[in-house]
Amino acid sequence: MKENLPHSAAYLILQLSDDEQFLYCGVMCINKERKISYFVTKLNLSSANRETLFKMITTLAQNKLTMQKAPITIEEDLINLERDSNEEINKLLEQLEAFFEPITSQLDPIINPPSEALDEEAEAAAQAAPAKAAKQDPKKDDKKGKAPAKGAKGGGAEAQLAAYESNLPLPTSGIESLILILDHKLESLPFESLGVFSSIPVISRDFNLHMHMQRLKALGHQAELHNNRGIAKDQLSYIIDPPKSLEEEAKTLAEAEMAKMTPGCTWSGILTSTEHSPSVGEWQEKISKSSLFAYYSMTCLLHKFPPSLIADLSIFSKCRAMIIFDRMNSYKTLVDRNVVTSRHFVPSEQPMQEAALFSLCGVQTIITNHWSTKPENNLELFEKLLRGCLTDGLYLGASLKRSWEQYFQETENLEETDP
Repeated sequence: MKENLPHSAAYLILQLSDDEQFLYCGVMCINKERKISYFVTKLNLSSANRETLFKMITTLAQNKLTMQKAPITIEEDLINLERDSNEEINKLLEQLEAFFEPITSQLDPIINPPSEALDEEAEAAAQAAPAKAAKQDPKKDDKKGKAPAKGAKGGGAEAQLAAYESNLPLPTSGIESLILILDHKLESLPFESLGVFSSIPVISRDFNLHMHMQRLKALGHQAELHNNRGIAKDQLSYIIDPPKSLEEEAKTLAEAEMAKMTPGCTWSGILTSTEHSPSVGEWQEKISKSSLFAYYSMTCLLHKFPPSLIADLSIFSKCRAMIIFDRMNSYKTLVDRNVVTSRHFVPSEQPMQEAALFSLCGVQTIITNHWSTKPENNLELFEKLLRGCLTDGLYLGASLKRSWEQYFQETENLEETDP
C-alpha cells in the first residue's frame, strides 16, 4: 500500500482502546523522496481525563442541536444565539488544544521541524550522493545524464513530475496533505483546528487507510507523478435551494457566475427559487451524471434524498466529488419544517452519514459542513470554494482551507473597520 500512496503526505490514526483506558496515536509520513517515517505514542486516560474528553463531545453535540433547532424568529435572538455558540465553541477549542497537548507536542517536531534539522539532512544527502554515483554503472550514468532534446515535449518522468509540483505554502516538513483516521467515538471533535496542523494546506478525513487507497485507485492516482484524473469540467451539476432572502444572490451565482469560473465548463442544475423542488429521479440524475455535484440548502440533504434511496444505488460511482453545504442556522420560518420536527435528526451523525453513504456508493471526495452557520455566510463560502477549485485549479481540500482563511480574514477586517 505504501508504494501507491502520494508523497509529501502524512496519515494520522487516533484510536481508543476497547476499555477506553488509553488513546493511541500513530503517524506515517512519506516525504518528497518517498522516505517513510513512523511515530507512535499513547495517552493514558484517567477517569478525570475520560470524563473531560466525553464532556467535550457531548457539549459540541448540544451546541450543534441548539444552533439548528432553536426556534429563532427575530434577528436579535439569532445574533445572541450565534454569539453564545461562538463563545462555547472557542472554549471547546481551547479545551481540545490543552487536552491533546501531550500528543501534539510530540507531533510538532515531525510536522514543523526546525530549519536547522532540515539543513543537516540536506547536507548529509549531498555528501552521500557522490559515493552513490561512483557505485553506479558509468554507461547508465551517461544515458541518464543526457538532457532532453531542445523543443521536445515532456522531458521524461522528471519533467512530468515538475508539472504537478504543488505551489501551496508548506510546513518545514514538506507535508502537503494530512489524512485523519479517527476513532468513531471522537470523529465529531474538530481536530483540524489544532494548532500543530495550522501550516498544512490540505487536511481531510477518511474511515480507514484501505478506503483511502480505494479512493485514490478510482481517481487513477499515479504515485510517481503525484497526480490523478481530477474533475471533468463538462460534467458539473448542482441543486441550489436558497432561502427567500438569498434568492437573487443564488440566481446570480447559478446562472451567471458559475459558468465563468473556468473556461469551457458546463453546469447542469436546478435552482428551486425559479424552477421546482427536484424529484427523486432528478436527484439521481444530477449526482450520477456529474463529475462534481454541488448542493446548497438550509435543509439537510438526507431529508431531501433519504438514505434508503442512496444506499441502493451504485450509479453514483461516476461522481468524483460532492460539495454539500446544508443544515444552516437562520430564522426557523425559512427552514423546511421537517428539519425542525423530524425525530431522525441527529446533528452529530448527519455529516458522517452523508460521507459514509456516498463513499459506499463510490464517490471519492465529500465536503460537508459540521457546524450550522448563517445561509449568507455559507453561500459566500460555497462560492469561494468553487472558485478555488475551478478558477485557481486547487485541490478541493486546499480550496476548502483557503476559502475559510479568506473568509475569516475578510470578517476580521470588517470588524476592525466597523465603527
